[in-house]
Amino acid sequence: MERVARKKPLASLKNWKARDAFEREHLTWSTVDWTKVFSDQSKFNRFVSDGKKYVRRRPGEEFMPKCTIPTINHGGGSVMAWAAFSRNGLGPLHIAEGIMDSTSYARILQDNLLSYVGNVMTRWLLRKKITKMEWPSQSPDLNPIINLWNDVEKEVQMAKSIQY
Repeated sequence: MERVARKKPLASLKNWKARDAFEREHLTWSTVDWTKVFSDQSKFNRFVSDGKKYVRRRPGEEFMPKCTIPTINHGGGSVMAWAAFSRNGLGPLHIAEGIMDSTSYARILQDNLLSYVGNVMTRWLLRKKITKMEWPSQSPDLNPIINLWNDVEKEVQMAKSIQY
């Protein structure tokens, strides 16, 4: 049986070494050490997936509703969400509908922005006395909020399947 290969960020040897060092450094952390706020962003498609969907069908069934994926012009758009959580619970969920431009993106997070915006955010974090935890590049799976996004994605897919 053929299956679609999973996508995974390309990591160089330097990335792997940084990831290994991060894991070793945090291996002995106590519960108190992990009293952090974890945040991340994720994109959710409103209608169709970015990837392929496989179905089981017999010859001649390719256009039956159970064997098709409805489409609309321009894919129906997407929603960018940003969330945070800590040991104390969930933080606010920020939704950015439409196109996420650099201005709106900078309002809610600092990941991968131009160095100028990064410097502005760094100064803001210092003023607010917020310590930013450094993450190794190409290691999104180390952030525990990824599990939260997986749960949200399952709910989005369930809602889509009810619409079909």
